[in-house]
Amino acid sequence: MQILSPMIYKHKIGQTLWLARINRYLISIALVTMLLAGLNATVADRIGKGVLKQELDALLLHETVHGAKISLGIYPVKGNQSLFEYNSSLQMIPASLQKLMTAVTAIRRWGLDHRFRTRLGYRGEIRDSVLYGDLVIIADGDPSWSESIHPEGGHIIFEQWADSLKARGIGRIEGKLIVNTDKFDFQRRGDGWEKDDEPYGYAAPISPFSFNENAIGFDLVAPDTLNTLVRITPRFGYSYLTLENHLRSAPAHTMRNIVIKITDVAHYRLIQGTMPMGTQRTVRASVSDPVDFAVSMLRDAFAGKGLHFSGKYGVDDVKPDTVVMQHLFDYESVELIHILRFLLKDSSNMMSEMLLHQFGRGVKDGISYMKMTLKDIGIDSEKITIADGSGLSRKNQVSAKQIGQLLVWCHDQPWFEQFYNAQAVNGIDGTLKNRLNQESVRGRIHAKTGSLTGVNTLAGYLRAADEQLYVLVIMCLGYKSAVTIMDWQDSICQLLLRYDGTMDAK
Repeated sequence: MQILSPMIYKHKIGQTLWLARINRYLISIALVTMLLAGLNATVADRIGKGVLKQELDALLLHETVHGAKISLGIYPVKGNQSLFEYNSSLQMIPASLQKLMTAVTAIRRWGLDHRFRTRLGYRGEIRDSVLYGDLVIIADGDPSWSESIHPEGGHIIFEQWADSLKARGIGRIEGKLIVNTDKFDFQRRGDGWEKDDEPYGYAAPISPFSFNENAIGFDLVAPDTLNTLVRITPRFGYSYLTLENHLRSAPAHTMRNIVIKITDVAHYRLIQGTMPMGTQRTVRASVSDPVDFAVSMLRDAFAGKGLHFSGKYGVDDVKPDTVVMQHLFDYESVELIHILRFLLKDSSNMMSEMLLHQFGRGVKDGISYMKMTLKDIGIDSEKITIADGSGLSRKNQVSAKQIGQLLVWCHDQPWFEQFYNAQAVNGIDGTLKNRLNQESVRGRIHAKTGSLTGVNTLAGYLRAADEQLYVLVIMCLGYKSAVTIMDWQDSICQLLLRYDGTMDAK
């Protein structure tokens, strides 16, 4: 990969960013200190419903949420009742809680053992270890060719294909690569996605033939010297994108500010801003053409195995079941449950969108199928607005009560344990790895988080002091600080962790 280094330019770091960060930190500490001192929030200090309601009411009046829109629901997994609700019927932006609906729809649509199947074949003839003709790939919308699922890098799948072709007597291809992409339509940006998000990996375009979530990760290392270019290395040596590097080291303890921009040149991106000296970070940049990206990575992987094409590639958009070719082999993905683990724990937008596109044939049909599934479950889907499968769109609207209904329904399904374990676990993994990680409560919450600018949500299952599971849904909009709103949410969790339902019967 080529890293372009422009002339050194002056970059002055203002003290206001540092002071703002300190203020948020102090507010956060004050909130947590007050709550812990006033509530002695440990699982051992059990509380009944009366105290729980009293303390939740107090939290809803706390200055952290002054001026914010809050929706809250707590539901036992058994019985048609609520333990506590506040604005629970209010339609709110779910952010990545949308993925819960997508995941449940996928389970209902295919089952947890479903595998996506990519078919490979050829047109022409194989003679003397040479394919005189075209290699044909029929894409099945497999979202799993990613470093998220394959830590060695998604390219190992293409290497396996090369080995399979060589085992079938193909050592060279005198022809083109033809990719059938008729499974669903290409989508550059989802309905309601911000255009400014387009350069980033979390907002990558969608195609039936997609590789590495249609993004490339770059490892960033800021040197220990001030105002020096940050070292940038593409993960797995993927050389499809070139970064024009304007990213520089800033004083220690300043806020990180990394910006990626799309340029007029197809495979170039601009990266600029600052990183504190001596720190490291990984960022992901999206590609603009998923098929071209996947084919480029396939060619590189094949070449590494000594298998080369003489021609370019072409896209075939006829119906997959009408493709004429001599069948070679099928490649099956990991089971759906493995995909859902990464989709939910690490909040993969691309995996979510890939699934949505296949519930029907594209976004419109996929949304209709999702709403039909929710209706079959017993949720009033007419009041739900669905714009995408990931929650990146601000057009999505759903209530805490509806998400609570979904999660309570899931508890009674034969696949619940696998669904439960596919979610992030507090203090252990996923997006909850660094939240509520005190030893006394670690591992007692399995949930999905969600965030957009000005939106922060949390929904899942919490095992309280009475060892019973409760569904908890918290949706926040228009708060002052993302740091303090998450501390505020964690304080609600701390309260519920102390709840003992058996005290209410005494």
